[in-house]
Amino acid sequence: MGNFSRDPQVRLADAVAKQYVGVRLQQGVPLVDADWNELEDLRRHETEVIGTQFIGNGVPHGSDGFRILESAEDNTFQIRAGIILAGGKRAFAADTTAYNTQPNAALVDTLETPGADTTLIAYLDAWEREVNSVEDEDMVDARIGIETTVRMRREWVVRTAEVENPQDLPAPPTGHVFYPLARIRRLATQARITFDMIEDLRRLDLSLAQSTKASLAVYGHLGTVTFDLDNFAELMDQTANAYTNILQSDLFMTDNFADASALEAVTVAAVFGRITQTAQTAALQARIRNLSNDDGIAVLRTLYHDQDNFITGLTPLVEDNSERVATANMLRDLRELLDGGEDDIPPGLRPAVIVTPNLPAAIEAQQQINMEIGNRTQSLPHGILNVQLVDGPPPETTIEAGQTYRYTFAVIFEPRTPGPAIEEIFQLRTAMNPPGWPVTFVDTEEEQQNITLTTGDTANVRVDIEIPAATGLTTAGLELNARSQNNPTEMNTTNTEVNLIIGSGSAQPNPVDILLTSPSINVEQDTVSVGRGGPIGLPGRGVNFIFNFTYSETVAEPVAFTASFVSNPPNTFEDVEDVTFSLGSTQGAEFEALVGFQATAASVNGTGGTLTVTMTQDDDEDISDEMVINLVVQKS
Repeated sequence: MGNFSRDPQVRLADAVAKQYVGVRLQQGVPLVDADWNELEDLRRHETEVIGTQFIGNGVPHGSDGFRILESAEDNTFQIRAGIILAGGKRAFAADTTAYNTQPNAALVDTLETPGADTTLIAYLDAWEREVNSVEDEDMVDARIGIETTVRMRREWVVRTAEVENPQDLPAPPTGHVFYPLARIRRLATQARITFDMIEDLRRLDLSLAQSTKASLAVYGHLGTVTFDLDNFAELMDQTANAYTNILQSDLFMTDNFADASALEAVTVAAVFGRITQTAQTAALQARIRNLSNDDGIAVLRTLYHDQDNFITGLTPLVEDNSERVATANMLRDLRELLDGGEDDIPPGLRPAVIVTPNLPAAIEAQQQINMEIGNRTQSLPHGILNVQLVDGPPPETTIEAGQTYRYTFAVIFEPRTPGPAIEEIFQLRTAMNPPGWPVTFVDTEEEQQNITLTTGDTANVRVDIEIPAATGLTTAGLELNARSQNNPTEMNTTNTEVNLIIGSGSAQPNPVDILLTSPSINVEQDTVSVGRGGPIGLPGRGVNFIFNFTYSETVAEPVAFTASFVSNPPNTFEDVEDVTFSLGSTQGAEFEALVGFQATAASVNGTGGTLTVTMTQDDDEDISDEMVINLVVQKS
């Protein structure tokens, strides 16, 4: 060790603990080695922290450094020249070398032919060591004949450990960093390490520009993330699967293209292939966290053009062909979903990616396309998703800072139409509005959780809300979102029943609930087109709403309720009479009501509005629930 007035490592640890980031030289005082060394070590420490925490470990763009390759010799492997970043330390191999001849090869054990199948992890060990004039004579200043300074040299060696996974590697010594390079699966009695035995474990194409790219995220009106990279990857999977299922379905190939010519078969394969390739590539990019919001728009714009080519490529094959009417109808409906319908109903993908780029609108448009295509092959799950608060702290509980409060919700998956039961994965997410109080699922201790339900099932999930002892917030609401993994357009709902106010009582489950069972819409996002007259249910005509009213309290006598239906704006929709009913006891817990609804004669097409449905207990107005349905006038 050099002749230092203070141990540099001890002084660095002290400086870091005190959160020092620099050294200032004052005038008229001696310059001492300890100050110089502390400045140098602080700079290097800062750089390594940035490299570790903000950039990461791996091989930078333009290099293939430290790739493990097969060798022509027995019991060794090649190490490719290049650079790598590990723990903020940049290691550089000037030339491709072998395990047994690498720099510092004397520090590693010689590999032997294994007697049994063996798995090795080849990993980089990087560290620094001090070099003085004994090793490098140039450090002696010839003018004064003494060594004025010493140097710190970055050293590295590739080691191996007989473990299955990188996390099983031994802990690195102080000052060293380990980084896994490859998994090598050696075969019994085989001395050569061949290409097929080597699995690369390095992170490639490490780029600060990519690492600092803001990940794709869509925020709701309350400031919480409603759609992220994982959801985008699923959307792309759904798109690829929807078109693949159509291509493989009896509806398309057997019924419409069983007698396809060779040219037609090539055309069909080409137009389907473009869509699936774009979607699959985008799904991969989303999963490696390499898509921003602008990238999302670019992907959906490409998908628009691919789907546009799908329509223009197939239309000549089905025109004036009575045996291919089903495909012609599909292309007609798809064209409207792509370009938008009259008065922007449906809004269309093209306006959201070309006219006025809007990522949330583009996502919703592609979801509608997937649903339309999925419905034709029944490849998408369908049902009614509901989330209800079922339990919480006792009513006498007073909310206080420094405490944790637990709530239980029921996630209900009901069938929408008769048929066999189906299974679906639902993604659950929590958020506080405004943010500031940690909230997690009890089962995962995370802000999100996936559950699998079969139609007719109900699952209870528990959520903990922790209020910090020192908090500037006095009130916050819990948002618990549940969405279908494969059909989020149809099944996506958020519960906002829990609102915590410090000093007040705890939120309690609402014993009543309103559920819209028909038409099949997402109440929070979709708009229902309402026409005038009958037959009810046809385009441009009136709409039948089917509501399911429930009451969860156990009572000895039936309880009277009133359901009211109020529309806005005035004179746009016909009035609907209140519906009265009783629930509980022998009456049962549910009541289903069929409500016919239509626009007025004076209403104007394109006028937006709402229908507010309220369920209230007759003798206690505090026991109630409300649902708001978005409407638009669309008369024939």
